[in-house]
Amino acid sequence: MALCECTKIAGNKTVGDWKKRKTELGERAPASLWALTFDEFFKARIHSRYFRPIKILKRKGGISGAGFAIVTIQCSLIEFLAASRFGKKYVHGGDESEEVYVKTGEFFTNFISSEAPFNEVFLTDKLATEFYTQVRCGLLHEASTKGLWRIQARSINGQAICFTDKIVFRNDLQKVYNRYLRSYKSQLLEDSELQKTFIRKFDFICEGC
Repeated sequence: MALCECTKIAGNKTVGDWKKRKTELGERAPASLWALTFDEFFKARIHSRYFRPIKILKRKGGISGAGFAIVTIQCSLIEFLAASRFGKKYVHGGDESEEVYVKTGEFFTNFISSEAPFNEVFLTDKLATEFYTQVRCGLLHEASTKGLWRIQARSINGQAICFTDKIVFRNDLQKVYNRYLRSYKSQLLEDSELQKTFIRKFDFICEGC
């Protein structure tokens, strides 16, 4: 069942706003309109639902527990970034297709091990899988990392993750997300296939699925 047109999906932007913008984008929208669309819909959705809560946790969360909540949010964002890039939605118990993914682990690890700049952190499928099982799944299912993994605020050398010592540096990991968004925006302005999957993803969002 589709969401009502007044439902906010990205900051103050609504389902109705998206439908109007989709019409404006058409087949040959200028890069300037795509840049505006990225800022008003994609970036606004991520900032309001992910980055702003992270900033609040950093500012008011204190030391105990804030890191777990922040990395949990960061992990949940991975699937949204991947689903937006490929124009997919998650369907529990569904069938894998061009528009649907059902294997979250595979979807998650394939993305971080292949898409820049995440692949500069997760250099192999094995490392990506370890992060998924020990950090992402541990946090989402048990509110704790597993396998002796720890979370710290920042590294001394800008390293986002140390696999040797099993440490996630949440502030440095955040910088990887920022780099990805800058890269994705520049690609979106020129890549027609990426534009199609972007539109498909926001259509899914407006459909409530």
